[in-house]
Amino acid sequence: MKWTLPEAGSMATWERDRSTPNGPSLLFPMAWSPLFWLCAGIGEMFRFEEATVVFVGLGAVATGYPLFVLSEARPLVQQKARFGIAALAGLLLLCLLAPSIPPWAFASSGLAMWILGARTVRSGLAMPRWRALVEVDTLTLGPEWRRQEGLGGGYVRVLEGTQGLLSVIGATHVLDLTGPHEEALTPVEFGLDDHEEA
Repeated sequence: MKWTLPEAGSMATWERDRSTPNGPSLLFPMAWSPLFWLCAGIGEMFRFEEATVVFVGLGAVATGYPLFVLSEARPLVQQKARFGIAALAGLLLLCLLAPSIPPWAFASSGLAMWILGARTVRSGLAMPRWRALVEVDTLTLGPEWRRQEGLGGGYVRVLEGTQGLLSVIGATHVLDLTGPHEEALTPVEFGLDDHEEA
């Protein structure tokens, strides 16, 4: 999809953020994790049952680490990513406490979690993001913005079915968009910048 920018001079304080921080650190473990899950399933064939625990652990870490990094960098997928991390921890704990479960059950569950985790990473990195060039005064936000619950804080507004999340990452305000018009809407439509200011 091509991003269409507003006319020149209409955006005074925002720019499109195309950076993908920690991109290689997300892709490398995700690429190796299917191998670990497959090895966990065939460990029993070689009469090496202890390998199942080792490979389930490696698979859980390789699949969970990108979800952890993403949950810190992309607030809109934070809940899905943290649920995925909890599910992987539960699978590893089950592997340690219930050795009677066949290894193929852990391997198939792990591969399913890897597929869901990869989809979460892809959707999280594909969301349009805008970065503020100046500090945003959250006290001046209109009544259509509501405070987000949870540790991350931030403010949420829904416009034409598209959700905008205004949050602070480091010292920078960012606006993440998700929904049917995510590629067309800009901070101007969300009331975060004024055409008159430019």
